[in-house]
Amino acid sequence: AHRASPSDHQGGSRSALASPVIPARRFQAKAGGASFLFGDTFLWLGEFQYIIKTNMKVPLFRPSFGKEELKNLTKAFKTGWVGAGPKTQELEQKFAKYIGTKYAAGVTSCTAALHIAVQALGIGEGDEIIVPAITVVSTPYAALYNRATPVFVDVLADTLCMDPRDVEKKITKRTKAIIPVHLGGHSADMDQIMKIARKHKLWVIEDVANAQGARYKGKMLGSIGHIGCFSFEAKKNMTTGDGGMLTTNDKKLWEKLRLQLITYLLESILFY
Repeated sequence: AHRASPSDHQGGSRSALASPVIPARRFQAKAGGASFLFGDTFLWLGEFQYIIKTNMKVPLFRPSFGKEELKNLTKAFKTGWVGAGPKTQELEQKFAKYIGTKYAAGVTSCTAALHIAVQALGIGEGDEIIVPAITVVSTPYAALYNRATPVFVDVLADTLCMDPRDVEKKITKRTKAIIPVHLGGHSADMDQIMKIARKHKLWVIEDVANAQGARYKGKMLGSIGHIGCFSFEAKKNMTTGDGGMLTTNDKKLWEKLRLQLITYLLESILFY
């Protein structure tokens, strides 16, 4: 169920908890960096990137790329629009239609989408956000990036998605939002989660990074809560190499998301 890669994270420490189980042949250390080697395992310790060369023969994933992708990639290279340009806008429009929302905005990752979503909702210091106990660090980081506190709840044994009963128990006066994570193609119990959110007047941000294209009772995930957050990282059902998407049906919320997205991009240009 692990969905994080080095490119998913934007700041913060990286965990190396699962790595000792892999037979390593040699270590290669590099400060900072963004290199990527297929079949290798990454460790992040402070500011250093450790690449473990392994004897793995079966790739973790194999994206389905063909002539159509190569043709359109070549077009992007020729026009010079390799960032947020016409193709990004075309993807936003088509993705919104596919998910069944009125609006969609392309971002650099699902981590960025979650960060921007929490910012747009005005959640900050002193506030709490409910997240499942089983998820990648990007989900609780969305709260921490914005000086809020993540509150972990139990998950259901059959889906590994958050247990609505524990969600209700963990709500306090400081709770502002719930982030249900749809894990491994399984959907969280959105009927119960939305019912709880309405009862306590909470925002619902769907983390759909691990269940792109899945449905809940006929509705596409990412169209049920107030905001949907998606990942196009290399292992996902659809990939752009890396990237992500925000979706919503709320016009006022959409305007706030766009404003936060512009701020996010300006900060990246000015400070990184």
